[in-house]
Amino acid sequence: MKCDKNYFDKVYTEIANKLYELEMNKGLYKAKIELAKFLREKNLGKINDKSKSELKNHDLKVEEIDPFTFFSFFNDGKTDENRNKVLKEILNWLNINISYDEKKIFNGIPTANNQNLWFFPYQFERKKDDIDNLWKLFNLVIENKIDTNEFEQLFNKCLEIKQVATSKLTMGLYWIKPEKFISLDKHTKNYLKKEFNINSDLIKDFSSYKELLNKIKSKNFFEIVCKARNYLHYESNELDSEINCPLNQILYGPPGTGKTYKTIELAVEIVDKDFYEENKNNRKSIKKRFNELKKLHQIAFITFHQSFSYEDFIEGIKPDLNGNELRYKIEDGIFKRICNKAKENSDKNYVLIIDEINRGNIAKIFGELITLIEEDKRVGEDEELTTILPYSKSEFGVPSNLYIIGTMNTADRSLVYIDSALRRRFEFIEIEPNYDLLKEIDGINLSKLLKEINNNIENYYDKDHILGHSYFLKVKSKEDIERVFKKQIIPLLNEYFYEDVCMLERFLDCEECKKIEVIKEVLNKCK
Repeated sequence: MKCDKNYFDKVYTEIANKLYELEMNKGLYKAKIELAKFLREKNLGKINDKSKSELKNHDLKVEEIDPFTFFSFFNDGKTDENRNKVLKEILNWLNINISYDEKKIFNGIPTANNQNLWFFPYQFERKKDDIDNLWKLFNLVIENKIDTNEFEQLFNKCLEIKQVATSKLTMGLYWIKPEKFISLDKHTKNYLKKEFNINSDLIKDFSSYKELLNKIKSKNFFEIVCKARNYLHYESNELDSEINCPLNQILYGPPGTGKTYKTIELAVEIVDKDFYEENKNNRKSIKKRFNELKKLHQIAFITFHQSFSYEDFIEGIKPDLNGNELRYKIEDGIFKRICNKAKENSDKNYVLIIDEINRGNIAKIFGELITLIEEDKRVGEDEELTTILPYSKSEFGVPSNLYIIGTMNTADRSLVYIDSALRRRFEFIEIEPNYDLLKEIDGINLSKLLKEINNNIENYYDKDHILGHSYFLKVKSKEDIERVFKKQIIPLLNEYFYEDVCMLERFLDCEECKKIEVIKEVLNKCK
């Protein structure tokens, strides 16, 4: 992918200058209204607003927008064909007569999230000066008043706007003036980390952003951002390629094989790859980082059960007792909340862990969204699909930076009987007992013991009900082994076989089993 800054200068810079002239000639009030009116009349994007007092979303028109949001409408993540269509309408409206190569104009330019194009929130969440502050920041860039206290203050104020994050604001500034600003989208951030060892995740305000700019001021920002995109296409160690993990996967296996244990490692690897690589052999550090990421809402954990519903998972109407008055409000479920977080921060990965996924009623819980989680149906993909949610009436899609990891205990439900909707949309990864983790304790070879019992279970019953290694990981003495069998394994096997003691004899009849007193007692009962 060859990037040509001449096209960028001719088109992007000229559009920015024209918007500045519009505001200077007509004033801020008319300028922000005219931009919204143009987009609405030409039907160039979603510019419907909503009021907090209304049950239905998108019942209002957006009456005013800022220049950064205007730019995002021809810098979304859709096809170049669609972007060129929007760009031509804009150039014509602004009376800009420029020829350019449609196949090259967007090369190397970072794109906004389709589901999060606006640089401001809905009306009921919007502060009175949000859009005005974005215009003021834009004007200071065009006037080259970047090294001023006013610019720093406005930059930080704009970061406080609900729909704006560091990645998004810096991307907008880059669209306007790439020789002064670098975009901190996920691909550029990854490139900065790999090539210059700069961790741009730490940038939270203008002061820290300015420090980064000073570190790389001898470099060409346009080339860096462009190379980051080439890095995406051609390098095998780009962020998404580094994470050798499907968007939707289910870890399945018998009880005690460490499925839930494994999800913690996978989640940290997906969300913070560098930390994982440095600490993958330190379980304590991995677990600590997992808890930190949960608090930051980049990882969410939930367990499905028979009474879990769509209203718990996506959204539902819940009672709200305010004083003595009972009201009902629409409340987002855990899936919708983490999807919204992922959309707001498209440069970061998010993970939803669903433990015991097979215990829930999938059709009831996912509803119409089961199709939207497919990789090619995610937001920004070629076959992107969205739906209108039944309660809030809002348009909803699943972002491509959200990973879903499920676990499934095969002893509860065989893969044969799994909901076909899950089978088609998830990759299934088998987690088997790891006998190598077990050692000999007080003359009892735990690895051999577990293998013998599992061979018996598999031969006389099925593989879905074998035992995992985790039952024995913490045992330190023969007394511990006796307790594990008495309190955990024998009750579990009894549950499988309805207290049929003689059936247990088949599974517990092995060489190492004869060394365990509680097993001897079971075998004697059958004689």
